Amino acid sequence: MHLPSLRMALVGFPDPGFPESLLRARSHPAWEAASLDDADALWVAGGSAHLEADSLVRVWNGEDKPAVVLHLHTLERPVTFTLPLADPRMQDVGQVDLQNPGQVEYALRRTEQSLRAVLLQLAMGQQIAERMQSLSAHTYHLTLKEKLVGVVSVPGRIGIDLGLGPDDLAEARWVARPAFANDIPKWFLPTSFAECLWLYAGRVETDLLPNRYRSAPLYFRCVPRVSQRLMQNVHYAVLSELATAPRTFAELQESIGLPRQELDAVLTALYFSGSITCNPERAARRGAVANRDAVTASELRNSMFPPAGPASGVPDATMPAPLEWRP
Repeated sequence: MHLPSLRMALVGFPDPGFPESLLRARSHPAWEAASLDDADALWVAGGSAHLEADSLVRVWNGEDKPAVVLHLHTLERPVTFTLPLADPRMQDVGQVDLQNPGQVEYALRRTEQSLRAVLLQLAMGQQIAERMQSLSAHTYHLTLKEKLVGVVSVPGRIGIDLGLGPDDLAEARWVARPAFANDIPKWFLPTSFAECLWLYAGRVETDLLPNRYRSAPLYFRCVPRVSQRLMQNVHYAVLSELATAPRTFAELQESIGLPRQELDAVLTALYFSGSITCNPERAARRGAVANRDAVTASELRNSMFPPAGPASGVPDATMPAPLEWRP
């Protein structure tokens, strides 16, 4: 199974060519260089980093760019500093000598272990995307060698056995179960349809966004039901536009300036997190509380899998906010 790449921000490197070549050489999982906003982890040039205060590090990022300030105690992503370190006070940080292949291998493996949840979510997002058209049951139990390794409530909560490897999910058998069979063992990784597809759709070209969302006016419905760490400026920009007035795909593309494929990925993420709709009756009203859960479980399913039959005057054309786990 070929998963989408993990993303590494390269911070403070005058010439990122060499660290990028090390990342490209990694294949299982694959890595790619990314912006600081998009990254799952950080490599910081130790020669550009200086300790400003307790756990506060300032990183020179080029003559024409502002310095990057990292608060190591609150940073939610793995960070490794490359040798040599310019500031001797930073001896306790994670370090790697990029000239030493053994150290690079160890540092990447350690980072990948820290990102185990992200890898499992990407693997689950891939499996959901491949099965989307056939997910007709309310709940699925994923089994591997007769052992329960995952629980998927469509399209809400998901639990994944943390002892599982990303490749194992491709081998798991999906067994349809009734809606009430959705209990998730406490030792499973708790996540959701929205979070798995948010991560997955942002890294690969997919065809998960319904076609009507590329032609009909789009409306803001509610804030995304995902961890705030997943929100990026581009998601806020789209939601800000839609909170002001309905916009079509083409109008959003013109006002925000995103290439078609990137906007498609952003709208796919917002669709599965319940934030946008092309049904004006489900749009957020002025003065109303938009940050709400879906009214019923059937509303969730009817949005993804509308009942067959003649179309009504106003189509049921939204992906309501899933009843998902939130920390």
